[in-house]
Amino acid sequence: MFNLEEEIKKLKAEMERLKFEYNQFFAGNRKLPPYKERADFEKKLKELSKRKFLTHGPKYMVETLIASYNSYASLWEKIMREIEEGRYVRGKGWVGKNEILKEKIPETLREPVKEEKKVEEEHLSKIYEEYCELKYTLEGRVPIDREKFIRQLKETEKKLKMEKGCKKVEFRVVVEDGKAKIKVIPVKE
Repeated sequence: MFNLEEEIKKLKAEMERLKFEYNQFFAGNRKLPPYKERADFEKKLKELSKRKFLTHGPKYMVETLIASYNSYASLWEKIMREIEEGRYVRGKGWVGKNEILKEKIPETLREPVKEEKKVEEEHLSKIYEEYCELKYTLEGRVPIDREKFIRQLKETEKKLKMEKGCKKVEFRVVVEDGKAKIKVIPVKE
């Protein structure tokens, strides 16, 4: 006797297996894409989709399975196209424009890239300078020393990232009630 729910569960498990096989291929752990497994799965899915259903529940489950498969299939086709065009390297992932350009530019002509921490330090120093200038203009005094100020900004940034779940925090120097203040803005990019 045909049990629709069991059939759908088996196909879901097969789709997960197919997804795993494609991931293995894209990671470089498998020589060829799983074309045979995919063809077998598509055949079973097509047979199941042709069946008539008495209720909407099973029909919905089958349509959901088909939609999931179509999403994965379009992703796999996209990655295969990217591999053929050289924008995706198996085992490494997508190759960005910058990486391609770096390979084409001779080492002697490349500009030295600033480290992310140096850029962050420079940005926080700039915030400190803006804050000091505004504070002196409005209140006639200079705040705490640079290292302590930057350390407090970093602690605030770390705390906000944990609390708000954001990846980035922006600091802005603003005037509120005639006083210089630092406005902290969490950015969820």
